[in-house]
Amino acid sequence: MTNPERFIVQILGPAGVSVGMGFIAGERHIVTCAHVVNAAVGRAQRENTRPGNTWLSVEFPFAGGPDERIVRQATVDAWLPEEGMPFDLRDVAGLYLSEGTLPTGCEPATLADSLGSDQAVQLKGPVSEPALHRGGGHVTGRLVGRADRARLQVDQEIRGIFRAKKGYSGGPVWDQQTGRVVGIVQAVPVDERAVNVHVIDNELLIEGWPEVLYRPPPCPYRGLNAFTAADSDLFFGREAFVRELVQAVTEEPVLVLFGPSGSGKSSVLAAGLVPNLLRSGSRVAAFCRPGANPLLHLAESLAVAAGHLRPVALAELDSWVDRLRTRGLADTADFVLAATGTSGLLVVIDQFEQFFTSGTTAEHRAELARLLNELVRDRPAGVQLALSIRSEYLGELVSLEGPFGRFAQKTAHRIPPLDADQLRSAVVGPVLATKGVRRVEIEEGLDHLICEEFLGGPGELLPLLEFTLTRLWEIQRGSRLTLQDYRALGGVAGALTHYAEECYGVLSSAQQKDAARRIFTELEIFNG
Repeated sequence: MTNPERFIVQILGPAGVSVGMGFIAGERHIVTCAHVVNAAVGRAQRENTRPGNTWLSVEFPFAGGPDERIVRQATVDAWLPEEGMPFDLRDVAGLYLSEGTLPTGCEPATLADSLGSDQAVQLKGPVSEPALHRGGGHVTGRLVGRADRARLQVDQEIRGIFRAKKGYSGGPVWDQQTGRVVGIVQAVPVDERAVNVHVIDNELLIEGWPEVLYRPPPCPYRGLNAFTAADSDLFFGREAFVRELVQAVTEEPVLVLFGPSGSGKSSVLAAGLVPNLLRSGSRVAAFCRPGANPLLHLAESLAVAAGHLRPVALAELDSWVDRLRTRGLADTADFVLAATGTSGLLVVIDQFEQFFTSGTTAEHRAELARLLNELVRDRPAGVQLALSIRSEYLGELVSLEGPFGRFAQKTAHRIPPLDADQLRSAVVGPVLATKGVRRVEIEEGLDHLICEEFLGGPGELLPLLEFTLTRLWEIQRGSRLTLQDYRALGGVAGALTHYAEECYGVLSSAQQKDAARRIFTELEIFNG
């Protein structure tokens, strides 16, 4: 996580007293509110015109020794307010430091991607006793949503003695989990009982100073989620294995992919096999998971493949279920092909172990088993099936009555572990494929360390690897993934635990109790 204290600054007025806050945006660049600049140079707060050649004092409250004040001079380099435009919606200014580089221990902030509502954020501002609280007091809050076209609303969570008030304006608001800046404080409540704070979001900041402000491109890693067909250009390391599967599925009507949990089966099917088979435009794919009602989920996936949008209307869905029951998979597939003008249908059933574990009734299992047996027996032209299943359930799959079980045993492919070169491709490839204003770099030696620790770890840890890489991307410094940040995360083995502790730590005592109750309740339900 980026340490916000490294990029927080205070803007001083003529008497050397803080009139507002700001954050370091570049090697010699500071972002703050235009009204803070006006206050610092003695102008009316909502003066639209750009200040002339005037100097401002910027203090770095967390640099230097305990009794040392480090202050640098700056000039106005960027100014957003315009005549005829609402001042509050253009209240952004950029300052350029006139003296050398940043003080030791200071660094530019990284801007966050857009955040969802209820995101935990934090801000900091001056206090009345600066000698006791150097750099000001912390205030936490929750991002509620958009206040207007330029500003977000954050509701403070008042826990201690600090609250956002006059003097916090211009200061950064950052994501509590990553330290990335989501905007700057623009307006604070006058009434101490109010909790709403208005924050100018990153879009306007970037508009005001695009040559300076940096926001990383969208993260190319997928955290704990599987890669999807939309992520195929970011899916690396499995190219040879995917080619093997493409060949297999074009030769036989059924392909079974098995392996341990966390080995990447879902990603191989969705981001590898499916895009490769659909590239010619002559095929369409239906993608589902069995769940408690396999026939219903299969029917919905076929309806979507035929052009219906999710959620499929209940009456329409009933007709697809009835079509499968009465006419079978082959005839239903013909209906999909006619609707799409294609000549081939690939049915993908991911996580087929749900067929045995999700409370599926014997009747529901028999319905799907009948369709699968018919598929193997009749081998209809233009219809292929690919399914994934965890290794420990493969025995139950091949023991299913009828020809499908026997055929599945013959066409089963075990997903192999990634070797060192494939793993490095999975780590580095997504970064190289990412498009952005600046190319993100990986510090020398980081990819080798990640691969070494992963290959030396226990079992299949691909989701943990992706999660670690995602967190590393989120906390990157500038446009660089660093060894320092990787070690701070705890490596592949410790990143998820470290993140869970961070999330738990920002909750109030009541929220922690509620979270623990819900987690243990779900564990009890899951374990039956």
